[in-house]
Amino acid sequence: MSTKNHHIKSLAHSPDLVGLFFSILDQFTNTAHFVDGGKIISVDTSDSGFELKGSDFVSKVFAGFVNWFGHLVSDVAGSSGAQGRGSGIPIPFFSLLQFIDIGEFGQHKQTFAKIAVQVFEKGYDFRHGMALAIPVLVTELLIRVMWTFKQRFHHDRPWTECVPSAANPELRRMLLVGHGTLCVVDGADAALRSGGDMIQFMLRSNLIGWARFGTLALKELRAWYRAGGLDVEAVDAYLEMEYERLLEPQHMMHYGR
Repeated sequence: MSTKNHHIKSLAHSPDLVGLFFSILDQFTNTAHFVDGGKIISVDTSDSGFELKGSDFVSKVFAGFVNWFGHLVSDVAGSSGAQGRGSGIPIPFFSLLQFIDIGEFGQHKQTFAKIAVQVFEKGYDFRHGMALAIPVLVTELLIRVMWTFKQRFHHDRPWTECVPSAANPELRRMLLVGHGTLCVVDGADAALRSGGDMIQFMLRSNLIGWARFGTLALKELRAWYRAGGLDVEAVDAYLEMEYERLLEPQHMMHYGR
């Protein structure tokens, strides 16, 4: 572990629920948790006085949250005292890539976990992730705006029915195709410019775009899976309503004639 990668190896520096969990856990165990070689390593920090420590359950949870949030705020722009750009914090859940300790990539036959750490060391941190989110956000907004205008001016629907909700199947598929196209172009560009080097390929890949495309693909697969399902409760409610309607007096008189 070095000054360039300790923010990704330290799980308490992860800006997500994983980081918050381990920051609170460290309060109760007086340890610090790191990842190396796809495994979690626990280090005793009983004699450390650099962080806030609680004395009971509530104060430990509070201290764990404050320490976690403090790490993120102080390190998001790079470590204090670092020369140049400095090592920032990882993209949310990027630290979990260190557990994929498989494969042999590059001249030195490194695992994917080691490749992910080197990618972070070369600047693939939270600040870089924010820049990567810009084209993803622009794609999302353009598709939603175009769908809204189509519903309003082409189909002549009222504005109340033109809210771009992802629950709409047409919009959901438009988003899937749009983000899928973005990922195809991004992947082709990264593959051509990397020259077969795994580190360069990941450095040129838009992880935010791939994550968004993945969530949309899972939603679409779920929709396809549920498309043939039958809502038994809705059917029962409809049959019950029809049965009660048939038992109303006017219906009984009509059938009695």
